[in-house]
Amino acid sequence: MRSRFFNAVEYDPETGIITKTSRAAAKLKDEIRWYLDLPAELRSLIPEVVDYSLGSKPFLRLSHVPGPTLSELYLNGEAAQPEWGAVWERIDDIFRTFARYPAGVTRHQLADMYIRKTRQRLASFLARSHWAADVHRTGRLRLNGADLPCPVRLFESGIAVFRELLTDSVPALLHGDMCFGNILYHPATRELKLIDPRGSFGKRGLYGDQRYDLAKIRHSLSGYEHISHNRFSLVLAPGQLELDIPFTPLQTSLRDEWDARLGSRLEAVRGIECLLYLSMLPLHEESSSRQLALYAVGARLLRELLPE
Repeated sequence: MRSRFFNAVEYDPETGIITKTSRAAAKLKDEIRWYLDLPAELRSLIPEVVDYSLGSKPFLRLSHVPGPTLSELYLNGEAAQPEWGAVWERIDDIFRTFARYPAGVTRHQLADMYIRKTRQRLASFLARSHWAADVHRTGRLRLNGADLPCPVRLFESGIAVFRELLTDSVPALLHGDMCFGNILYHPATRELKLIDPRGSFGKRGLYGDQRYDLAKIRHSLSGYEHISHNRFSLVLAPGQLELDIPFTPLQTSLRDEWDARLGSRLEAVRGIECLLYLSMLPLHEESSSRQLALYAVGARLLRELLPE
């Protein structure tokens, strides 16, 4: 059972209960409160909360939900195109339902999530990665033979584009970490259940900018699932990266389908997706190869979004 380096997850097969603890106590408390505060009519979207503590050593116990995650389906090719059509429809249903619970999202919250958090996380990453710090110092990166600007510098030079995200939010109930690994799928009923919510968006609570969740789906389709499961190859040299992610034709078509569903929202979602890749870098310090693979994808996506 995979978890980030600051989390611990245990499954008891006798009781069918999953217990989660974390060194990041405040984050886990936000997650627990999200489960507890979710409106009753939406409880079918989550596992049963069996027990919890919001004390100094918080924990969360959930009932085990049988079936794979969408990440497993996506990576292992366990679902054909028609079945994915049903998955997309169910995900769209969830987003439409969440949109019926709008709450005000302030400009301060948006700036905190999209600008301040990204800057803080990048500073943390550069302080720990000598390779990335060297790229930042020179300002250039060679990725798969192409000359690109340093993504950290490009983020700062293109900050006006990201500030546009502060003016047109889509207030809704927010999961906050809607990647494929946090969506459980029951093949027989085609039901989805959501786990590992963020529980905050600039401040603690259920609500935020729905474009953030939409971008989480897209980043699962652009390499995050492959990288987090070590399905990539990386060759590193000073100022250079060679990254290969073996996308299948089905996986490529799924991303095209999601982009088509986003419609007019795609451009903003692409921008937020870039920020996701940049801001997650220090959260994956358990593996420098995964960090740099995420860095490489972020650099490519940012270059596509922001021509020099």
